Amino acid sequence: MPVLSVLLILVVGDVRASALLIMVLSVFGYIFGQSSSGNEKPAVDGKTFGEYTFKMTTGGWFANVGDKQIVFRYLPDEVGAIDVSSVPNDALKKGKVYLAISPDKRFNIAERDIYYNLKPNTNFQVACIEDKEGCAEMPLKACKDAEETVAVIELTVSNATSIVYDSNCITVKGDEVFVTKAVDKLLHAYFGIA
Repeated sequence: MPVLSVLLILVVGDVRASALLIMVLSVFGYIFGQSSSGNEKPAVDGKTFGEYTFKMTTGGWFANVGDKQIVFRYLPDEVGAIDVSSVPNDALKKGKVYLAISPDKRFNIAERDIYYNLKPNTNFQVACIEDKEGCAEMPLKACKDAEETVAVIELTVSNATSIVYDSNCITVKGDEVFVTKAVDKLLHAYFGIA
């Protein structure tokens, strides 16, 4: 029997009363352990870059940009060496933005960051690069489908790392760490943070 249970039985004197006390205390701990905004509590005071303060939670670095809360895996100084200068600032400010993925070669963290940050702020949709298992409910989109009002982001596994912008398509190539950092760098630029 756990030590807390034994102590409660000794203090309360009844196994049923002890179990009820444990449940009540657990409910209070759950309720009062949550932040009032429903978001995770910051683990550190924060770091400031320009006019933006980033606060670390278990979900990543959060920053308020206007009336939006944006989440990043990496801070601006952690991705500063990644060159996104070929990508225009308005590259993702199109009528429609597709994240073209391959279901058998996923970048879960990078995909999550793009989805979480762009979905509420743009006309955004996840698409498949090619028709494969797992793509039945998604449109097929690739760089060839990008046009003036439609942007496409392709994430590609590669030993070489690169970020290429061509005709409203952004192709990010590399391993999972590089692609995640590059996505955060692109998102910093999109939101005017760096």
